[in-house]
Amino acid sequence: MKLDWEFGDRIQCNEAEKKECIALVAEIITMANKAKRNGLLSLVQEADETSHFLLRKGLHMVLEGVNPQMVEKTLQYYVLSGKYRGKELLTRCIIMEGVLAIQNGVNPNIIKELLLSLFGENNYNAYEVEFGDGKNERLKSFFNKIKKSRAATPLSSKLGHTILQLNDQSIQQCLKEISTVDLARALKGIEGKAQIKVFKNLPKRSAAILQETVEHLDLMRESEMTEAQEKVLLIISSLQDREQALPPN
Repeated sequence: MKLDWEFGDRIQCNEAEKKECIALVAEIITMANKAKRNGLLSLVQEADETSHFLLRKGLHMVLEGVNPQMVEKTLQYYVLSGKYRGKELLTRCIIMEGVLAIQNGVNPNIIKELLLSLFGENNYNAYEVEFGDGKNERLKSFFNKIKKSRAATPLSSKLGHTILQLNDQSIQQCLKEISTVDLARALKGIEGKAQIKVFKNLPKRSAAILQETVEHLDLMRESEMTEAQEKVLLIISSLQDREQALPPN
């Protein structure tokens, strides 16, 4: 689809129509979260029951294992052939981009950002007010769930104890040198207090993304956890060696 000034003009609609379309964004984000937790096949019911032709068509193609490029081309042809404007065009763009992102396993938070960009800068807060996911409350609930959890292995216990001995500055420095996925895998098995200490040293947005990643690691192999924990311990050791090598003030 050609994105140009003409497209920007054709996709404009009134505030009431935008509100309806924002509700569709929330619906697709819910699907994206479900697919991430349980796999694409968990969307069978949504594919069968949705009243949106394009959404039904797109989800069925995804569930049937159609190549992503073919799904994209098919959905684009459906949109372009209709010569839609306003709400009709915006709705179909949301569906097309949402289905393709879900099929490609894009993080639901990124899908949300992508879809809301279709509304322009001035409408971002409308989604947060109406459908915001309450990240702070979710994080508090997560802390309550894990705060009494114990280390899963001796290596997990060692990493948790090491983290609890670090000051906030050292933890923040360590966080700069490890990927979100490796960090989530490393945290999964350590005691709750150490996990919470790490989370509290992250910006709120980063903490929310890390929480979501940790919660979706139910099928992680123990070897993956062990490898990630060894990485974190190595980073911590390297940082401590560097600090010791610094000349005294």
